[in-house]
Amino acid sequence: GVVGLSAFLYYRWKAMSAASREKVLRWGDAVVDEPLPQKDIDAKGGTFTPGGARVLQRGASQTYLSSRQKKMKDLVHSNPEMFEPEVKANPDAKDDVAGTYGQKGNIIKIDKTRILKLDHLCDYGIKLNWRENRYMRSRAFQFNHGTTKGRIYGSFTPDDDVVLFDIVRCPGGRKSAMAFRRAGARKNICWEPNEVRAAIVTCGGLCPGLNVVITEIVEVLYYAYGVDEIYGILGGYRGLCDKGGYGFKKLDPYSVRGINTQGGTILWSSRGGLSPNSTEEEIQAFFDKLDEKGINMLFIIGGDGTHRGAYRLYEFARDETKKGNTRKIAIAGVPKTIDNDLGVIDSSFGFNSAVEQATHAIFSAVTEATCNKPNGVGIVKLMGRHAGYIACHATLASRQVDMCLINEDPFLLHNGPEAVAKYIMNTVKEKGHAVMVVAEGAGSGFLQAQESLAKVLTFDNGAGTLKLLSDETTRKFVCLKSLKDFDPIDKEVTIHYYEEMSEGALTVFEMTESDAKNAEDEKAKTDASGNKALPNPCEFLIKYIKAYCKRSKDPVTIKYHDPSYMIRSVAANASDN
Repeated sequence: GVVGLSAFLYYRWKAMSAASREKVLRWGDAVVDEPLPQKDIDAKGGTFTPGGARVLQRGASQTYLSSRQKKMKDLVHSNPEMFEPEVKANPDAKDDVAGTYGQKGNIIKIDKTRILKLDHLCDYGIKLNWRENRYMRSRAFQFNHGTTKGRIYGSFTPDDDVVLFDIVRCPGGRKSAMAFRRAGARKNICWEPNEVRAAIVTCGGLCPGLNVVITEIVEVLYYAYGVDEIYGILGGYRGLCDKGGYGFKKLDPYSVRGINTQGGTILWSSRGGLSPNSTEEEIQAFFDKLDEKGINMLFIIGGDGTHRGAYRLYEFARDETKKGNTRKIAIAGVPKTIDNDLGVIDSSFGFNSAVEQATHAIFSAVTEATCNKPNGVGIVKLMGRHAGYIACHATLASRQVDMCLINEDPFLLHNGPEAVAKYIMNTVKEKGHAVMVVAEGAGSGFLQAQESLAKVLTFDNGAGTLKLLSDETTRKFVCLKSLKDFDPIDKEVTIHYYEEMSEGALTVFEMTESDAKNAEDEKAKTDASGNKALPNPCEFLIKYIKAYCKRSKDPVTIKYHDPSYMIRSVAANASDN
């Protein structure tokens, strides 16, 4: 029966027209944005309504889909020059009105497509000698190239292939869509393979899948483009920036075989080394090390700080070219973010592995909270500086979390029915224990304001008193100066909290401008990669929950888990491979 049904569906699919097969049909519960007013569209020029139909999946991930879709829609509105002229659908395409099992189906049409513009070397007036890529070592390519019609697996990716940003459509929705150019080996290349000397460097913190990316780059260079000279830079940027350094490592498909089963990176990693503030002498020294090896193609794998350094390299090479010192080098950035906070992809490498490992930490917290009395509470801090994807997905996967605090959703600490401490203790009273998952950037605005206050609330000459802002106006001024529209919790709650922390009475003083400046200086601190240092939300929550329970005279046993290093050091799972 299964074989028969599969065969029927296969031949039914083959019988459909190509245009119909390319349509995306989706039945189910969805929410679709209303079209923008025509006056708003005309004001931006043209008749294209950016973003297409914004379809949001109902459920826990709706917030993130909504945020991502909105950002892309705003991007098109505010930067129309980033997109190519709209592409109209083929007028000769036929509609296949017969659905599965012969029933009439809904036809979803996409009449216009707006494609994100990608800069090309030719756009800069650079004269290049294009040549056909005949160097693919893929057996599938060698067997099929030029022998059959259509697109062949293992062959080149046509320049007109695109990937739709919003694949979820609905009948009656917008007939326009946004798309991106599809990546893949191209038929025409500008460099001969024998003149390419490529290098790969991994920078910043570890992440599952780094070795997978290294393997993929090596194999694509070797098999798709015929490149033999491939090297790894050992130790991140510092491998070339620091005195002595760590040097290079020769790479080929055989030397990277099997490394995808290992955690970390075979090239090692480090933070810092290059940044937007790097001097010309430091950048020149880095290029000198590349020149010694003849490197003219550099693949940089890393996060925000790493890419800031990569952009500094690009700027230097560009400026040198303008001065007449032409440097033939390609600098390619591969984004590394375990947090999955990139807006134009489904998931970043390592994210699925991180979620899988995070669930194990949650199960441990469940065991600790269940078995420790009285009133066990398990708290798990997961990665996510500016996005709570890991915390949210791990929470949904574990199905045993009582509260999940993420960056995108503000939370209350004292008042209101959803207050953290109150909700947690009510849960403990109801079922005997509670488990909370917290993204590392959750409540960062609140915590940064508390840190500003903490710099003022310092012990005065060992007398056991603390400085606190004396009036609401002054306190708001300090917080607003740092956090714009942040509205701090009321003064009485703040004073009560710090009384519990200090176990003594508070003496209230005025805040001076010097105090405010010191608080601002603390907030400007960054790590070695140039990323803003964030306060630990769990440390504050633990203290606050204990203070809350002390006032209510409810004993509590809190077990805190921070599995960050355990998660980031694991090998990539099957999904991330």
